[in-house]
Amino acid sequence: MEPEIVLPDGLRTRPWRHQLAALCFCLDKFAAGMHGLLLAMAWEQAKSLVALILILSLRARRVLICCPLRVVPVWVTQFERHVDAQIVVVALDEDVGSVAKKMELAAAKLKLAETLGVPFVAIINYDGGWREPFATWAEKCRPDLVILDEAHRIKSPPAGVPVLQAAPEVHRLQAGAHRHASAARPDGYLRAVPVPGYQHLRPIL
Repeated sequence: MEPEIVLPDGLRTRPWRHQLAALCFCLDKFAAGMHGLLLAMAWEQAKSLVALILILSLRARRVLICCPLRVVPVWVTQFERHVDAQIVVVALDEDVGSVAKKMELAAAKLKLAETLGVPFVAIINYDGGWREPFATWAEKCRPDLVILDEAHRIKSPPAGVPVLQAAPEVHRLQAGAHRHASAARPDGYLRAVPVPGYQHLRPIL
């Protein structure tokens, strides 16, 4: 039996049963007062669609998505494929330039979203997200929802890559914001609390 849930407006794609179950899990935990969770689903189970439905369900007005650099344009494609609502989405990848340029573009797109009266979503890679001046700007924006995609890369970054600094920088964001981390796990577990190996995410989750 599929979970009973009313899907939000602005959704192009009908989710599968396992995605509905994951969405119910997220909404139930947030409704219970939790401000963060880890959505650890199996590979190729379309975790991004669950995150997109979550954005619409929460009616989030300001969203920050942190992910590996190569995934930034993928998120834009996911919005175009699955979301029919009017949302200002900005991809802050290497084509934008420096971290300062990324902050300037994000600020301009946020102003556009506010003028249009629609939600705003900024997508940035981890190394860009924790660096100044973007980090301070993102903190002042007070996003409603922070999504950490491929969060296992925060757990085990390559040697010499300071991606671990993304965790405390995200914690600087609004204390009341919802935080959603996703990672692929072969067992497909859904976690509402930090799992072994993600201790540095404990302030976030």
